[in-house]
Amino acid sequence: MSDVYILDKIRSGEWVPSLDTGQVYSNSKKGNLICTENSRGYITVSHVLLSHVIWVAANGPVPVGFQLDHINGDKMDNRLCNLRLVTASENQLLANGRFTFSQAEEIRRKYADGIGVMQLSRDYGCGHS
Repeated sequence: MSDVYILDKIRSGEWVPSLDTGQVYSNSKKGNLICTENSRGYITVSHVLLSHVIWVAANGPVPVGFQLDHINGDKMDNRLCNLRLVTASENQLLANGRFTFSQAEEIRRKYADGIGVMQLSRDYGCGHS
């Protein structure tokens, strides 16, 4: 389901997300929505990723080309302070545990400054791809 669906639920007042706790209150059910864990370990409410509900409530739709990353690596921690936007390639690097977010940013800066892929792979002890 799309971020537009989430926005509709929030704007109608049916869903009231808590950015501090990462939970969603339902006015129609008079309680927090039931959370379930999907096959990839992410929390969902009404078949929607809880992380997206929290992000959209605070910032609007996730921009095209970006994904949400759980900063502390805990997919169950959907507080806004634990979410950040990353590109798909950044998310892949972070998911594989090879680099921290800061290291990934540093590598991109060096690449933009003209340091070649082969040199970067030697400097960071990784494959050039």
